Amino acid sequence: MSMSKKVSKTALLVSLVLSNGIYAEEGDFDTAMKGSETKLSFRARYEMVDQEGLAEKANAITNRTRLTFASKSFGKWKLNLEMDNVSALTNDYNSTANGQAAYPVVADPEGTDLNQANLVYSDGDLKAIVGRQRINIGSQRLVGGVGWRQNEQTYDGVLVSYKINDNFNAAYAYIDNVNRIFGPTGGNADVWGANHVINANYKLDDNHSFAFTSVMIDLDNAAGLSTDTHSLEYKGKYDNADWTVGFATQSDAGLAPVAYTADYSLFEFNYKFEAVSVGFGIETLGSDNGVRAFITPLATLHKFQGFADKFAAGTPNAGVEDTYFKVGGKLNDINLSLTYHQLDADFGGGSYGTEIDIAASYSISKTYGLLVKYADYQADANAGGAQGTDVSKLWVMFTANF
Repeated sequence: MSMSKKVSKTALLVSLVLSNGIYAEEGDFDTAMKGSETKLSFRARYEMVDQEGLAEKANAITNRTRLTFASKSFGKWKLNLEMDNVSALTNDYNSTANGQAAYPVVADPEGTDLNQANLVYSDGDLKAIVGRQRINIGSQRLVGGVGWRQNEQTYDGVLVSYKINDNFNAAYAYIDNVNRIFGPTGGNADVWGANHVINANYKLDDNHSFAFTSVMIDLDNAAGLSTDTHSLEYKGKYDNADWTVGFATQSDAGLAPVAYTADYSLFEFNYKFEAVSVGFGIETLGSDNGVRAFITPLATLHKFQGFADKFAAGTPNAGVEDTYFKVGGKLNDINLSLTYHQLDADFGGGSYGTEIDIAASYSISKTYGLLVKYADYQADANAGGAQGTDVSKLWVMFTANF
Protein backbone atom coordinates (compact mmCIF):
# COMPACT_ATOMS: atom_id res chain seq x y z
CA MET A 1 0.00 0.00 0.00
CA SER A 2 1.62 3.25 -1.11
CA MET A 3 1.90 6.36 1.04
CA SER A 4 -0.59 8.22 -1.17
CA LYS A 5 -3.16 5.49 -0.71
CA LYS A 6 -2.58 5.44 3.07
CA VAL A 7 -2.91 9.21 3.38
CA SER A 8 -5.99 9.41 1.17
CA LYS A 9 -7.64 6.58 3.13
CA THR A 10 -7.09 8.35 6.45
CA ALA A 11 -8.06 11.74 5.04
CA LEU A 12 -11.25 10.25 3.61
CA LEU A 13 -12.20 8.77 6.98
CA VAL A 14 -11.71 12.08 8.77
CA SER A 15 -13.44 14.14 6.06
CA LEU A 16 -16.46 11.82 6.08
CA VAL A 17 -16.91 12.42 9.80
CA LEU A 18 -16.65 16.17 9.31
CA SER A 19 -18.89 16.30 6.23
CA ASN A 20 -21.65 14.44 8.02
CA GLY A 21 -22.05 17.49 10.24
CA ILE A 22 -21.84 15.58 13.52
CA TYR A 23 -19.67 18.26 15.05
CA ALA A 24 -21.07 21.37 16.69
CA GLU A 25 -22.15 24.67 15.17
CA GLU A 26 -19.87 26.30 12.59
CA GLY A 27 -19.07 29.09 15.06
CA ASP A 28 -17.83 26.52 17.58
CA PHE A 29 -15.58 25.01 14.93
CA ASP A 30 -14.15 28.41 13.97
CA THR A 31 -13.51 29.20 17.65
CA ALA A 32 -11.80 25.84 18.12
CA MET A 33 -9.48 26.53 15.18
CA LYS A 34 -8.59 29.98 16.52
CA GLY A 35 -7.86 28.53 19.95
CA SER A 36 -5.81 25.63 18.61
CA GLU A 37 -2.31 24.71 19.76
CA THR A 38 0.68 24.17 17.47
CA LYS A 39 3.94 22.58 18.63
CA LEU A 40 7.29 22.15 16.93
CA SER A 41 9.97 19.68 18.02
CA PHE A 42 13.36 18.52 16.82
CA ARG A 43 15.15 15.28 17.69
CA ALA A 44 18.72 15.05 16.43
CA ARG A 45 20.54 11.77 16.96
CA TYR A 46 23.90 10.17 16.31
CA GLU A 47 23.86 6.36 16.23
CA MET A 48 26.97 4.23 15.86
CA VAL A 49 26.73 0.49 15.24
CA ASP A 50 29.76 -1.81 15.18
CA GLN A 51 28.57 -5.29 14.17
CA GLU A 52 30.70 -8.40 13.83
CA GLY A 53 30.77 -9.73 10.27
CA LEU A 54 30.34 -6.33 8.61
CA ALA A 55 33.47 -4.48 7.55
CA GLU A 56 31.88 -1.06 7.91
CA LYS A 57 30.58 0.68 11.01
CA ALA A 58 27.31 2.56 10.80
CA ASN A 59 27.54 6.25 11.65
CA ALA A 60 24.07 7.71 11.27
CA ILE A 61 23.28 11.36 11.97
CA THR A 62 19.56 11.93 11.61
CA ASN A 63 17.03 14.53 12.65
CA ARG A 64 13.28 14.29 13.09
CA THR A 65 11.27 17.49 12.73
CA ARG A 66 7.72 17.20 14.06
CA LEU A 67 4.89 19.71 13.64
CA THR A 68 1.80 19.00 15.76
CA PHE A 69 -1.60 20.72 15.56
CA ALA A 70 -4.36 20.16 18.13
CA SER A 71 -7.63 22.05 17.99
CA LYS A 72 -9.75 23.14 20.91
CA SER A 73 -13.01 21.24 21.34
CA PHE A 74 -15.83 21.97 18.90
CA GLY A 75 -18.87 20.44 20.49
CA LYS A 76 -17.74 16.98 21.55
CA TRP A 77 -14.98 16.77 18.94
CA LYS A 78 -11.31 17.68 18.61
CA LEU A 79 -8.98 17.50 15.61
CA ASN A 80 -5.33 16.35 15.74
CA LEU A 81 -2.79 16.58 12.91
CA GLU A 82 0.91 15.75 13.00
CA MET A 83 3.60 15.78 10.32
CA ASP A 84 7.06 14.24 10.64
CA ASN A 85 10.13 14.74 8.50
CA VAL A 86 13.21 12.53 8.95
CA SER A 87 16.39 13.73 7.28
CA ALA A 88 19.94 12.34 7.35
CA LEU A 89 23.25 14.18 7.34
CA THR A 90 25.18 10.98 6.62
CA ASN A 91 24.59 8.02 4.37
CA ASP A 92 26.97 5.45 5.87
CA TYR A 93 24.29 3.32 7.47
CA ASN A 94 21.60 0.89 6.32
CA SER A 95 18.25 2.58 6.86
CA THR A 96 16.54 -0.50 5.27
CA ALA A 97 15.50 1.81 2.42
CA ASN A 98 18.70 3.53 1.19
CA GLY A 99 20.45 0.59 -0.47
CA GLN A 100 23.43 0.62 1.93
CA ALA A 101 23.40 -3.10 2.77
CA ALA A 102 27.15 -3.14 3.50
CA TYR A 103 26.49 -1.22 6.72
CA PRO A 104 24.71 -2.29 9.91
CA VAL A 105 21.02 -1.40 10.17
CA VAL A 106 19.90 1.86 11.70
CA ALA A 107 16.18 1.76 10.95
CA ASP A 108 15.65 5.49 10.44
CA PRO A 109 14.78 5.99 6.75
CA GLU A 110 14.40 9.50 5.38
CA GLY A 111 11.03 10.88 4.36
CA THR A 112 8.02 13.00 5.25
CA ASP A 113 4.97 11.33 6.74
CA LEU A 114 1.53 12.20 8.01
CA ASN A 115 2.11 10.78 11.48
CA GLN A 116 -1.34 11.53 12.89
CA ALA A 117 -4.67 12.68 11.45
CA ASN A 118 -7.60 11.95 13.70
CA LEU A 119 -10.81 13.20 15.24
CA VAL A 120 -11.43 12.67 18.95
CA TYR A 121 -14.99 12.34 20.25
CA SER A 122 -15.59 12.71 24.00
CA ASP A 123 -18.89 12.34 25.81
CA GLY A 124 -18.54 11.87 29.55
CA ASP A 125 -16.77 8.55 30.17
CA LEU A 126 -16.86 7.58 26.48
CA LYS A 127 -14.02 8.48 24.13
CA ALA A 128 -13.44 7.55 20.49
CA ILE A 129 -10.54 8.34 18.17
CA VAL A 130 -11.09 7.98 14.42
CA GLY A 131 -8.21 8.06 11.93
CA ARG A 132 -4.43 7.78 12.12
CA GLN A 133 -3.27 7.69 15.72
CA ARG A 134 -0.91 6.40 18.38
CA ILE A 135 -1.99 3.26 20.21
CA ASN A 136 0.08 2.28 23.25
CA ILE A 137 -1.32 -0.54 25.39
CA GLY A 138 0.19 -0.92 28.87
CA SER A 139 3.94 -1.51 28.74
CA GLN A 140 3.68 -1.70 24.90
CA ARG A 141 4.79 -5.35 24.95
CA LEU A 142 1.94 -6.31 22.61
CA VAL A 143 0.91 -3.00 20.98
CA GLY A 144 2.98 0.17 20.89
CA GLY A 145 4.31 3.09 18.89
CA VAL A 146 8.05 2.25 18.69
CA GLY A 147 8.67 5.86 19.71
CA TRP A 148 12.43 5.34 19.92
CA ARG A 149 12.82 5.23 16.14
CA GLN A 150 12.68 8.49 14.23
CA ASN A 151 9.73 7.30 12.12
CA GLU A 152 7.11 6.34 14.71
CA GLN A 153 4.71 3.41 14.27
CA THR A 154 1.10 4.62 14.08
CA TYR A 155 -2.23 2.98 13.34
CA ASP A 156 -5.15 3.70 10.99
CA GLY A 157 -8.48 2.75 12.51
CA VAL A 158 -10.87 3.41 15.37
CA LEU A 159 -10.14 3.29 19.11
CA VAL A 160 -13.06 3.39 21.55
CA SER A 161 -12.55 3.54 25.33
CA TYR A 162 -15.03 3.68 28.18
CA LYS A 163 -14.50 4.39 31.87
CA ILE A 164 -16.98 2.12 33.60
CA ASN A 165 -16.10 3.47 37.05
CA ASP A 166 -13.08 4.78 38.95
CA ASN A 167 -11.59 1.28 39.09
CA PHE A 168 -12.56 -0.27 35.77
CA ASN A 169 -12.04 0.85 32.16
CA ALA A 170 -12.10 -0.93 28.83
CA ALA A 171 -11.03 -0.19 25.25
CA TYR A 172 -11.45 -1.69 21.79
CA ALA A 173 -9.51 -0.86 18.61
CA TYR A 174 -10.09 -1.88 15.03
CA ILE A 175 -6.94 -1.38 12.95
CA ASP A 176 -6.86 -1.78 9.18
CA ASN A 177 -3.36 -0.43 8.55
CA VAL A 178 -0.12 -0.28 10.54
CA ASN A 179 2.32 2.47 9.50
CA ARG A 180 5.63 0.89 10.43
CA ILE A 181 9.02 2.40 11.27
CA PHE A 182 10.42 1.31 7.88
CA GLY A 183 8.33 3.88 5.99
CA PRO A 184 7.00 6.26 4.98
CA THR A 185 7.39 4.69 1.53
CA GLY A 186 8.53 1.34 0.17
CA GLY A 187 7.50 -2.28 0.42
CA ASN A 188 8.04 -2.51 4.20
CA ALA A 189 6.35 0.79 5.07
CA ASP A 190 3.10 -0.73 6.28
CA VAL A 191 1.05 -3.89 6.80
CA TRP A 192 -2.71 -4.10 6.54
CA GLY A 193 -5.66 -6.35 7.29
CA ALA A 194 -8.42 -6.82 9.85
CA ASN A 195 -6.87 -6.42 13.30
CA HIS A 196 -8.61 -6.18 16.68
CA VAL A 197 -7.33 -5.11 20.10
CA ILE A 198 -9.28 -5.47 23.36
CA ASN A 199 -7.94 -4.10 26.63
CA ALA A 200 -9.50 -3.94 30.10
CA ASN A 201 -7.97 -2.62 33.33
CA TYR A 202 -9.26 -3.21 36.83
CA LYS A 203 -7.81 -1.57 39.95
CA LEU A 204 -8.56 -3.65 43.02
CA ASP A 205 -7.16 -0.92 45.27
CA ASP A 206 -4.24 1.51 45.30
CA ASN A 207 -1.75 -1.37 45.53
CA HIS A 208 -3.14 -4.05 43.23
CA SER A 209 -4.37 -3.96 39.62
CA PHE A 210 -5.10 -6.34 36.74
CA ALA A 211 -5.00 -5.89 32.97
CA PHE A 212 -6.44 -8.14 30.27
CA THR A 213 -5.43 -7.72 26.62
CA SER A 214 -6.36 -9.58 23.45
CA VAL A 215 -4.61 -8.81 20.16
CA MET A 216 -5.99 -10.53 17.08
CA ILE A 217 -3.82 -9.89 14.02
CA ASP A 218 -4.88 -10.98 10.52
CA LEU A 219 -2.66 -9.35 7.90
CA ASP A 220 -3.20 -9.51 4.15
CA ASN A 221 0.40 -8.79 3.16
CA ALA A 222 2.27 -10.42 6.08
CA ALA A 223 0.46 -13.67 6.88
CA GLY A 224 3.40 -14.94 8.92
CA LEU A 225 2.63 -12.31 11.56
CA SER A 226 -1.05 -13.25 11.87
CA THR A 227 -1.67 -14.36 15.46
CA ASP A 228 -4.24 -14.47 18.24
CA THR A 229 -2.79 -13.45 21.63
CA HIS A 230 -4.55 -13.25 25.00
CA SER A 231 -2.77 -11.95 28.09
CA LEU A 232 -3.39 -11.29 31.78
CA GLU A 233 -1.14 -9.10 33.93
CA TYR A 234 -1.08 -8.35 37.65
CA LYS A 235 0.76 -5.41 39.21
CA GLY A 236 1.31 -4.99 42.93
CA LYS A 237 3.22 -2.73 45.28
CA TYR A 238 4.00 -2.44 48.95
CA ASP A 239 6.05 0.27 50.60
CA ASN A 240 9.12 0.76 48.35
CA ALA A 241 8.66 -2.48 46.41
CA ASP A 242 6.63 -3.19 43.28
CA TRP A 243 6.21 -6.28 41.12
CA THR A 244 4.59 -7.46 37.90
CA VAL A 245 3.40 -10.95 37.00
CA GLY A 246 2.14 -11.67 33.49
CA PHE A 247 1.05 -14.60 31.35
CA ALA A 248 -0.12 -14.87 27.74
CA THR A 249 -0.92 -17.54 25.22
CA GLN A 250 -0.66 -17.25 21.45
CA SER A 251 -1.69 -19.28 18.42
CA ASP A 252 -1.60 -18.87 14.65
CA ALA A 253 -4.43 -17.00 12.94
CA GLY A 254 -5.72 -16.17 9.47
CA LEU A 255 -3.50 -17.54 6.71
CA ALA A 256 -0.44 -18.02 8.94
CA PRO A 257 1.79 -20.65 7.31
CA VAL A 258 2.66 -22.51 10.53
CA ALA A 259 0.24 -23.97 13.10
CA TYR A 260 1.51 -23.53 16.68
CA THR A 261 0.70 -22.55 20.25
CA ALA A 262 3.21 -20.75 22.45
CA ASP A 263 3.10 -19.08 25.87
CA TYR A 264 4.58 -15.95 27.41
CA SER A 265 5.45 -15.25 31.03
CA LEU A 266 6.89 -12.35 32.99
CA PHE A 267 8.00 -11.84 36.55
CA GLU A 268 9.63 -8.56 37.59
CA PHE A 269 10.46 -7.19 41.03
CA ASN A 270 11.77 -3.70 41.83
CA TYR A 271 12.82 -2.04 45.06
CA LYS A 272 13.56 1.64 45.55
CA PHE A 273 16.04 2.83 48.15
CA GLU A 274 16.52 6.53 48.89
CA ALA A 275 18.72 7.34 45.90
CA VAL A 276 18.91 4.05 44.00
CA SER A 277 16.43 1.55 42.62
CA VAL A 278 17.23 -2.08 41.81
CA GLY A 279 15.28 -4.66 39.85
CA PHE A 280 15.24 -8.24 38.67
CA GLY A 281 13.10 -9.97 36.06
CA ILE A 282 12.57 -13.05 33.93
CA GLU A 283 10.65 -12.63 30.67
CA THR A 284 10.04 -15.71 28.54
CA LEU A 285 8.74 -15.78 24.99
CA GLY A 286 8.04 -19.48 24.79
CA SER A 287 8.48 -21.96 21.95
CA ASP A 288 6.23 -24.71 20.63
CA ASN A 289 8.95 -27.39 20.64
CA GLY A 290 11.14 -25.35 18.32
CA VAL A 291 8.47 -25.14 15.59
CA ARG A 292 7.49 -21.52 16.25
CA ALA A 293 7.79 -19.09 19.13
CA PHE A 294 5.71 -16.35 20.72
CA ILE A 295 6.03 -13.16 18.65
CA THR A 296 5.01 -9.53 19.22
CA PRO A 297 4.89 -7.86 15.77
CA LEU A 298 3.13 -4.68 16.98
CA ALA A 299 5.26 -4.14 20.09
CA THR A 300 7.69 -1.36 20.93
CA LEU A 301 10.52 -3.88 20.73
CA HIS A 302 13.37 -1.53 21.69
CA LYS A 303 12.04 -1.51 25.26
CA PHE A 304 12.60 -5.26 25.65
CA GLN A 305 15.43 -7.83 25.45
CA GLY A 306 18.14 -5.19 25.31
CA PHE A 307 18.81 -1.91 23.51
CA ALA A 308 20.90 -3.70 20.88
CA ASP A 309 17.66 -4.99 19.28
CA LYS A 310 19.08 -8.42 18.51
CA PHE A 311 15.54 -9.86 18.57
CA ALA A 312 13.79 -7.01 16.75
CA ALA A 313 13.57 -8.99 13.52
CA GLY A 314 11.46 -11.62 15.28
CA THR A 315 11.63 -14.23 18.01
CA PRO A 316 13.79 -17.24 17.06
CA ASN A 317 11.81 -20.49 16.81
CA ALA A 318 13.48 -21.73 19.99
CA GLY A 319 12.00 -18.80 21.94
CA VAL A 320 13.80 -16.41 24.31
CA GLU A 321 14.26 -16.36 28.07
CA ASP A 322 15.58 -12.98 29.19
CA THR A 323 16.91 -12.87 32.77
CA TYR A 324 17.82 -9.31 33.65
CA PHE A 325 19.12 -7.23 36.52
CA LYS A 326 18.91 -3.45 36.58
CA VAL A 327 19.95 -0.54 38.75
CA GLY A 328 19.07 3.12 38.39
CA GLY A 329 19.46 6.41 40.17
CA LYS A 330 20.14 10.10 39.91
CA LEU A 331 23.46 11.94 40.11
CA ASN A 332 23.42 15.75 40.03
CA ASP A 333 20.17 15.82 38.00
CA ILE A 334 21.45 13.16 35.59
CA ASN A 335 19.28 10.04 35.40
CA LEU A 336 21.43 6.90 35.18
CA SER A 337 20.57 3.25 34.52
CA LEU A 338 22.48 0.01 34.04
CA THR A 339 20.91 -3.28 32.90
CA TYR A 340 22.43 -6.73 32.42
CA HIS A 341 20.66 -9.36 30.26
CA GLN A 342 21.29 -13.11 30.09
CA LEU A 343 19.53 -14.27 26.91
CA ASP A 344 18.81 -17.99 26.52
CA ALA A 345 16.63 -20.20 24.34
CA ASP A 346 13.36 -21.42 25.83
CA PHE A 347 13.58 -24.71 23.87
CA GLY A 348 16.72 -26.79 23.47
CA GLY A 349 18.78 -25.36 26.31
CA GLY A 350 21.00 -23.09 24.22
CA SER A 351 22.25 -19.59 24.98
CA TYR A 352 22.17 -16.59 22.66
CA GLY A 353 24.46 -14.32 24.63
CA THR A 354 24.66 -11.50 27.16
CA GLU A 355 24.10 -7.77 26.94
CA ILE A 356 24.93 -4.70 29.02
CA ASP A 357 22.90 -1.51 28.55
CA ILE A 358 23.81 1.91 29.97
CA ALA A 359 21.75 5.10 29.71
CA ALA A 360 22.17 8.66 30.97
CA SER A 361 19.67 11.48 30.44
CA TYR A 362 19.70 15.13 31.43
CA SER A 363 17.01 17.81 31.11
CA ILE A 364 18.91 20.96 30.22
CA SER A 365 15.66 22.93 30.56
CA LYS A 366 11.96 22.46 29.87
CA THR A 367 12.81 22.95 26.21
CA TYR A 368 16.06 21.02 25.71
CA GLY A 369 17.16 17.52 26.65
CA LEU A 370 20.17 15.25 26.19
CA LEU A 371 20.39 11.45 26.18
CA VAL A 372 23.38 9.11 25.86
CA LYS A 373 22.93 5.32 25.58
CA TYR A 374 25.29 2.41 25.02
CA ALA A 375 24.60 -1.28 24.37
CA ASP A 376 27.10 -4.13 24.15
CA TYR A 377 25.87 -7.58 23.08
CA GLN A 378 28.24 -10.55 23.23
CA ALA A 379 27.04 -13.61 21.34
CA ASP A 380 27.44 -17.12 22.67
CA ALA A 381 29.80 -19.26 20.61
CA ASN A 382 26.95 -21.59 19.61
CA ALA A 383 24.38 -18.89 18.85
CA GLY A 384 23.29 -18.56 15.24
CA GLY A 385 21.22 -16.31 13.04
CA ALA A 386 20.81 -12.65 13.93
CA GLN A 387 21.83 -13.45 17.51
CA GLY A 388 25.13 -15.05 16.51
CA THR A 389 27.17 -11.87 16.04
CA ASP A 390 28.58 -9.41 18.58
CA VAL A 391 27.39 -5.82 18.31
CA SER A 392 27.96 -2.55 20.15
CA LYS A 393 25.81 0.55 19.73
CA LEU A 394 26.16 4.13 20.90
CA TRP A 395 23.53 6.87 20.78
CA VAL A 396 23.81 10.59 21.49
CA MET A 397 20.48 12.38 21.18
CA PHE A 398 19.47 16.03 21.57
CA THR A 399 15.84 17.12 21.78
CA ALA A 400 14.17 20.51 21.53
CA ASN A 401 10.44 21.06 22.09
CA PHE A 402 8.71 24.35 21.37
